[in-house]
Amino acid sequence: MKQMLTGLALLASVVVGAGPVLAGDAKDDALRAVDKGWGTAYVACDVKAWDTLLGKDVVFIHNNGMIDDKAKQLASVKACMIGSLQSAVSSVRFYGDNTAVVLGNMQGTLKGRDFRFDLLYTRVYVKQGSAWALVSHQSTDAPKKAN
Repeated sequence: MKQMLTGLALLASVVVGAGPVLAGDAKDDALRAVDKGWGTAYVACDVKAWDTLLGKDVVFIHNNGMIDDKAKQLASVKACMIGSLQSAVSSVRFYGDNTAVVLGNMQGTLKGRDFRFDLLYTRVYVKQGSAWALVSHQSTDAPKKAN
């Protein structure tokens, strides 16, 4: 019984301490820069930068429901299909020292096609060594704006 109570107390302390840490400091600025670099590297078709940015087990869930792994994402960057991409981070939440959730929106175009996208996204970054790695990305269509 004593072990069970000790375990419950430990679990409670972990859960209570696991909430988001909202920051406006250097760590927040650094992660915002990493997230902005995401779009810059995509438009530049910089496969090497993407390979560094993506965690080995990254999961990309696109607004159309397609799911990509790291190999598919690297192939997408190599195909160089993005014509333009603008993104804005709306919030960064840190969970401990090594995990962050970024919410934002992005708009862009595809090269050679009359296609525009306007998306909301959630990205999860995990600190691996001294660098942030993207381990999860999910996007959805932004609500249509009234005319």
